[in-house]
Amino acid sequence: MLTHSSIHSHVANDTKKMDSNFKSLTNAQSLSELLHHIFLGISSANEQGFFESLVFHLTQVLQVDYAFISQLESDDSAMTLAGCFRGHKCDDCVYQLSNTPCEIVIKEGKYVCYDNIRKKFKDDSLLQKNNIESYIGTALYNQKGEGIGLLCVMNCSPLKNTKVLTKIIDIFAINAARELEKMQAETELEAINKNLEKLVKARTDQLEKTNKNLRQEIQRRIKIESQLIKQENQFRDLVYNIDNGIIIVNKKGKIKFANPAATKIFEQPLRNLLDYDFGIPIMSNKPDKPVELEIIKSNQRTGLVEMNVTLTEWENESVYLVSFREITARKKAEEALIKAKKEADLANQAKTEFLASVSHELRTPMNAILGFSELLKLKLKVDEPSIYRYVETIYNSSHSLLSLINELLDINQVEAGKIELNYHPFSLRKLIKETVNLFSNQASQGQVDLSINIQDNVPQLIEFDSLRLRQILVNLIGNSFKFTTRGHIKIVVSIEDLHSQYCTLKMIIEDTGTGIKDEDKERIFEAFTQSKGQDNYRYGGNGLGLFITQKITECLGGAITLESEWGKGSTFTVTFPNVKIIDLTEKTQGKSYKKTLHDLDKMTILVLDRVPAHCELIEGYFAGSKHNLFFANDQEIAINLANHYCLDAILINFSLHNIDNSLETLELLTRQNTIKNIPIIAMTDVPLNIRENHPNLFERILSQPLNYCDLVEVFSNILVQKAEQQSQIKFTLTESDYQKINNLSELLEELQQIEDNSWNLMRRRMILSELQKFCDNLEQLGQTHHCQMLINYSKILANHIHILDIEQLSNTLEKFPQIRVNLINYADEINRDRNSRP
Repeated sequence: MLTHSSIHSHVANDTKKMDSNFKSLTNAQSLSELLHHIFLGISSANEQGFFESLVFHLTQVLQVDYAFISQLESDDSAMTLAGCFRGHKCDDCVYQLSNTPCEIVIKEGKYVCYDNIRKKFKDDSLLQKNNIESYIGTALYNQKGEGIGLLCVMNCSPLKNTKVLTKIIDIFAINAARELEKMQAETELEAINKNLEKLVKARTDQLEKTNKNLRQEIQRRIKIESQLIKQENQFRDLVYNIDNGIIIVNKKGKIKFANPAATKIFEQPLRNLLDYDFGIPIMSNKPDKPVELEIIKSNQRTGLVEMNVTLTEWENESVYLVSFREITARKKAEEALIKAKKEADLANQAKTEFLASVSHELRTPMNAILGFSELLKLKLKVDEPSIYRYVETIYNSSHSLLSLINELLDINQVEAGKIELNYHPFSLRKLIKETVNLFSNQASQGQVDLSINIQDNVPQLIEFDSLRLRQILVNLIGNSFKFTTRGHIKIVVSIEDLHSQYCTLKMIIEDTGTGIKDEDKERIFEAFTQSKGQDNYRYGGNGLGLFITQKITECLGGAITLESEWGKGSTFTVTFPNVKIIDLTEKTQGKSYKKTLHDLDKMTILVLDRVPAHCELIEGYFAGSKHNLFFANDQEIAINLANHYCLDAILINFSLHNIDNSLETLELLTRQNTIKNIPIIAMTDVPLNIRENHPNLFERILSQPLNYCDLVEVFSNILVQKAEQQSQIKFTLTESDYQKINNLSELLEELQQIEDNSWNLMRRRMILSELQKFCDNLEQLGQTHHCQMLINYSKILANHIHILDIEQLSNTLEKFPQIRVNLINYADEINRDRNSRP
């Protein structure tokens, strides 16, 4: 649809002027004169004004309704450059060429239609809406002959004098084509200029960015060069001022560079070192471990250096960079230090050996003093009370002296890392009460309130080292009594972190004594250390108690801490994690011991001891009892006694100086058939060595000096075990036992023969030598056929023979046929079970 607006001002101003001309020109005879006057009117217009003026004059000259000049687009459409309707400007628009008269004009170059053009082009909205009847159009060509646009006129009524119109339109078309081509060229030139400007701007921006980067790179290089110069100067200063010698050696082994430290170490000037034949440096396999090398100095003197070698590049050549320092003086100092250390180790070893020897020599008479003092106490407590007090004083003083000796031994064990530990079940409550009771007399004599608080959750039995736990308590409580003259000493025992059968044992020893100064807290657990200014005459002690206590606590896996305030008292806290709790019902059943040796059943005991005082002490403990004691001080006597008497136990003494001799005697004894399975009790003041080297040899190891209660407990245990062995003969079999038996049919046949022959004979005659041979044969038969039930039977029978228990011997002998019967029954049961399986 066409819309209208006023022509541009410069065209409108020419309208009146041209109207008069047009009227005068209408009567002119010459067409050329007419056209001359038209082009004079439009020649002064610019490009866009030229097209508007042209279509305006065209409508005026030809007296038509419409005139258009359009430019072809690339998408088969046309864009109106200028349009005029009856003297008025039409808006620019873009329209499609398809199915329009303009399409035919473009294809054929010209199109003319005079009558009712709307009927032919019904889809052309421009023709239909504006009632166009007549249409004349022509294509516009550039100099290359390419169509670039079109010029057309339209009228709402048929056109007249079409030949003249066509010529005039052709003339207008030529000028319009020239101007359009010019306009397009200028437009393209403008676009090219714009693109060129963009390219120039982009290139300029790129050059500016490149210049900026170049300036930054130059600044960076200048900075790096400055840093390199600075580093080079620093490196030069470092190389020239360092104490280590620096040399560069080429592949031929010649020195090419040396710093002042190198010339000083070699004791030669630089000119002598350059091209000096150093040799190929030795490179270490371990970069962190330098190589030691002997070098030759001036005057053929030698020195020892420690050097590190690295491969590097120097003056475009692969070289060795060698850094070294002289260690001649250090090596001499190290050799002197090693020599001094050896001397110190020898002195320390001599000290340790001296302490061990002296402690042992002191303990030997102390054992006798304590033993006989205890023996006298037992005898004099009722009969001679006054003398009993004297003996008790001797006994207590001896215990104090023995504690000092034990501490000397303990510190030796601590330094050697060999503190003896012996974990076993015991009553925790009983141990704590007994330990605290040791100080009850001391508490009653002063103004100190001694109390125990054992919480309800503390178990009755635990598996721990009772001896070491008692030692810790005694040291800590004794330390509290040493510095507490009034107030209280409180012992609190509890457990924490209870999980299944394990807990954390916690013991707190709190006192209201003098306390410990802050400067002494860090060193209070060191050996031979006491608080500064302590009155040793008043408090006594040697500074070993807390040191040993801490080491023992750590060996038991525990920890000890201290809280103290000077003048207000101290609190020691000891904790042991993962302490095993023992079920009371399992461990106390059948463990009731009798009070004295006199109450025990009669026993025959062999005592192996070369110290007369020890023998007298043991004899004193057993005096008046029904037990048989035999003493031996050498191997021959011991073997003879063992072969002539049925022994229930062997007591043997192991001292520091006779361990090897005692072990040799014991080895000879164990070879005798008569003392097989006899329990052996060791008496020793060096239990660690015995326990480590012979853990399964002894029934029990007793520390000297001997304690009467320990003797009662040991022999009570032996009697309990003996009773259990005599009463239990197990003829039951398991499938595992049955599968281990080798050649069952042959075993059953041999057992039948023994039952028919030897067994019946043994029952009638009961001759000990024949019975012993019978037992040996049964044991050998059981081992041959891997029958554990037969082996157990032979051992039980041999034990009855050994102790001459005729009643038990006869009862056990009668049960022999049961072995064969049980084997047959179990074999039949196994076979039936196998046959019943599908």
